Amino acid sequence: MPNSLQTAPVHDLLDRLFRAADGDDRRRPGIAERYREGIGQLDTRELADAYAELYIPVSPEGGRLLYALARAARPATVVEFGTSFGISTIHLAAAVRDNGNGRVVSTELNAAKVAQARANLAAAEMADYLSYVRDPANGYLSIPFPESDGLEITCRA
Repeated sequence: MPNSLQTAPVHDLLDRLFRAADGDDRRRPGIAERYREGIGQLDTRELADAYAELYIPVSPEGGRLLYALARAARPATVVEFGTSFGISTIHLAAAVRDNGNGRVVSTELNAAKVAQARANLAAAEMADYLSYVRDPANGYLSIPFPESDGLEITCRA
């Protein structure tokens, strides 16, 4: 069975992204200090923008687990809420590609992170396996599942 996580360009890109994310946990308190009223007072979109510069990644082990679960389950659609810079998304897209079918549908509230995640997915040669769902006009994210008799998940953003 092929494993895209172990080959270029995916392996090298994930290594670089995990190195870039290292240390972000130490930066979180500094970001929270910028908000006089407290970061707990921010709505979801404001919170996403507050953390726009931080990676919010899965661990390398968590990413490999996501990959293994998606490979084993062989889903036609994988739904991810919150792509950040795309580390977990790359793991999921690699599993979908290695399975030979499927797609990843992901969400992200911060437009800058969406742009960077898209660039990262393109660099990993995984962009064809990904769709983003976002409806900023009304503040909702809706994901239709056509293969399940019209089931739709709608989340307030």
